[in-house]
Amino acid sequence: MTQRDEHLESDHAAERVALPTPPGAWDPVRNAVRGALRPIEHFLHVEASGGLLLMGAAAIALVWASSPWRDDYEHLLETPVVLRVGTLGIETDLHFFVNELLMTLFFFVVGLEIKREIKHGELSHPRRAALPIAAAIGGMTVPALIYIALNPHEPARNGWGVPMATDIAFAVGVLTLLGRRVPAALRVLLLTLAIADDVGAVIVIAVFYSNGIALGGLLTVALAVLLTLALQKAGVRRAWIYVFPGMIAWQGMHSAGVHPTLAGVLLGLMTPTSAWLGPRGAIHLTRHAMTRLSSVVGTGEAPPSELLGPLRDLELARREAMSPVERLAAKLHPWVAWAIMPLFALVNAGVPLDARSFDAEYAPLMLGIVAGLVIGKPLGVLAGAGLVVGLGISPLPRGVTWAGVGVVGLCAGIGFTMAIFVGDLAFDGSALLATKLAILAASLIAGVLALVVGSIVLRDARAVPGAARTESEAEASTLA
Repeated sequence: MTQRDEHLESDHAAERVALPTPPGAWDPVRNAVRGALRPIEHFLHVEASGGLLLMGAAAIALVWASSPWRDDYEHLLETPVVLRVGTLGIETDLHFFVNELLMTLFFFVVGLEIKREIKHGELSHPRRAALPIAAAIGGMTVPALIYIALNPHEPARNGWGVPMATDIAFAVGVLTLLGRRVPAALRVLLLTLAIADDVGAVIVIAVFYSNGIALGGLLTVALAVLLTLALQKAGVRRAWIYVFPGMIAWQGMHSAGVHPTLAGVLLGLMTPTSAWLGPRGAIHLTRHAMTRLSSVVGTGEAPPSELLGPLRDLELARREAMSPVERLAAKLHPWVAWAIMPLFALVNAGVPLDARSFDAEYAPLMLGIVAGLVIGKPLGVLAGAGLVVGLGISPLPRGVTWAGVGVVGLCAGIGFTMAIFVGDLAFDGSALLATKLAILAASLIAGVLALVVGSIVLRDARAVPGAARTESEAEASTLA
């Protein structure tokens, strides 16, 4: 998931219309609350904030699970969660609710990002896409081979998919901490590489970590797809209506033996990338609605029933100025980055630091994960990128050096969220505890190495001749 949509707040707050106090509100209380929330709002609009929240949640889980109150942590995971509408509903625990239900929304946003990149972003042009795709393939293949070499036998071999993953929030957060040393093109390369990595992770989960495919479940998924297409052909643009076919797809995936969170990816990939009105159409409809609104109001008080028409047009213009992919990604990304992913970390990163997690039996497993992420990722990224550049398929973007690509490879070694997710599919019991501990250790090592190496080999991007200054320039620089 890209971070570029986090800065949706206007930089021209002073140009906003001063609004009166809402009816029933009291200015002293309202101003005090806004003043208290302002530092929080500022923090949440820092690009690295998602990664920082994720790190904080993981640290809390790790300390909690290793403390004298570890039983309370276990009880937290078993907290009952009941979702019911009439006679229909689901009753489960917090661990299932987060990993199976909330993570479906995470994968939905992943699907949106993949669709957007394929349609309009770095993955939309073959020559431009070749570099991040090759780097991602190398960054997935080499870690998997290292892991299998150290764990050639079952059941440990089942974890080969764990070190293939990249956590985009952590990776971008670490790259952001390097500040002005990082050129815009290098950030774009990491973002696009991580999205291509997500595509690979989705394929690996669907093909290799599914429990036998049941035909009945696939037919249910097909029904959900047909229902979604029918709604789109009927011109239905309200996002909430598609929750129903999404629920059907989730149940179908679950019944088919495919991990149900992949229903989110499926729905994300089916989301339209074209705006109905677009900016110009939205401006035209807004002007027309404002003219009607002015004529209705006139000089007197207009009845509410006469205001509904122009107000609906204003709402339509606001909603349809952007494509559903752009609009939903902008709305849901903050919830995923600042709520769902930290909650996932809190629920899954609680590894007790005792003998259970340091069992010598699982030493090759842990070594395979650490070596795969810390060593395999940067080697694979460099090898994949070097191949396409050496063959003349795609050049390095202007201002990006091989040292910078190496730093991106180290950042890609921060597996965390997706790695833990795959580990949870591959193992259970003590093997899962060892897997999580190895992922945490490898992600920490990779992050520290990226910061140290980056601070040494990267210089101020503004001093690099020809370096792109913005992401738009960076996206075009590969084709120059």
